[in-house]
Amino acid sequence: MRNINLYKLCVNINMNKLTKIMVFPCMMFLMSTGVFLNCGNNDSSPSAPVDRSDVEFANLRVEDITIKSVVVRFTTSQPTTCFVEYGTAEDVLDLVATDPSMGVNDFRVDHTVTLEDLIPDTTYYYRGRATTKYSDTFYSSVAQFTTLPDTVSITLTNIALLSMGTTVADVSSNFSNGNNDSAWGANKAIDGLMSTEWSSYGDGDNAFITLDFGQERTVVRFGFRSRKMADGSSIITSVRLIFDGKKIEGAFETPNPDVTYIFDLDPHITVKTVRVETLSSTGGNTGAKEIQFFSDL
Repeated sequence: MRNINLYKLCVNINMNKLTKIMVFPCMMFLMSTGVFLNCGNNDSSPSAPVDRSDVEFANLRVEDITIKSVVVRFTTSQPTTCFVEYGTAEDVLDLVATDPSMGVNDFRVDHTVTLEDLIPDTTYYYRGRATTKYSDTFYSSVAQFTTLPDTVSITLTNIALLSMGTTVADVSSNFSNGNNDSAWGANKAIDGLMSTEWSSYGDGDNAFITLDFGQERTVVRFGFRSRKMADGSSIITSVRLIFDGKKIEGAFETPNPDVTYIFDLDPHITVKTVRVETLSSTGGNTGAKEIQFFSDL
């Protein structure tokens, strides 16, 4: 009502020739004091309410426990980022892992995080950490798991590692035509880290990678874990092996990209090179998180 009364005060002072003199200064006064008249339609309908409710965690659990890794899964009541904090003391969760397939501005309700390079036969404590698009951060309750004891023969060594002298002799492609040492290059399949991965450039069922061990090695076991995309593409679901360009082994079924598949090779084979070929996939930028070959050195 203040707006209207002030306006009437100005325009009703003198409805004669003084009006022309008084109205303009009064209008200037109204504008200078921040008083404005609403002469049009009032279209200030409220916007949709923002959901700033607390994030609830559900079904926090671990799967695929091994001597050195575990897969953590949980869901959130609204789309969030995805992190897991963990450590060997319940009150010191000083390690953090995330889903490498999620982008910086990627928010989801279903979360999968792999914890790697763990100590065998050790109890770890962990919790989920989730941040909404409004930068509100929430934490789940703390849970625990124990890695499996190391009962595997310590004489078995993964030789499919850059650090062991293995190199990439050939590859179908690298994402964005990068080199083998690029962010998604073929070297990421033999760096010993599940947090990195080799991605082809749309090769689908035609993706392959050839490894050179640098010398003849007796191979007794083969390990493989596919990469994946959130939309379900880029998963290699089966592969075959071609040793030294002639001996073929497989098919090896690898349908779940959250599992590192281990296959015994019987009989053992002494070779220098091996080509890992995709037999089936869900298409797209297929590739691998890690490729392993074990030798009884």
